[in-house]
Amino acid sequence: MSPARPAATATLRGSAVGALVAGLAVAAHGIGGGGLPESAALTLLLVTCSGVGAITAQTPARFHGRLALVGALGAGQVAAHFALTLTSTCTRRCPPRRCWPRTRSPPSPAPC
Repeated sequence: MSPARPAATATLRGSAVGALVAGLAVAAHGIGGGGLPESAALTLLLVTCSGVGAITAQTPARFHGRLALVGALGAGQVAAHFALTLTSTCTRRCPPRRCWPRTRSPPSPAPC
């Protein structure tokens, strides 16, 4: 008995999920004010998205529906967000003063 082979579209599906997760993560990071990821963050993001794509490509044929694909994209976004969070550097420790109403002085910043 020969081993089960993945569907012909499995590689394409996994590649598409990995590429979409990477593209959406970089776009969301930029829109959220994080800018483009630097080399370390981008490397970790690409490794994460490649892993998500590889896992998606290896799923059994019974999980090839739309719901499974949306679940893979959602899980990939969570993994990509975690990867970008691990490598992010926050330079602001306290909120900017422009957020406080002009009629009263802002509260003294708490020690961070």
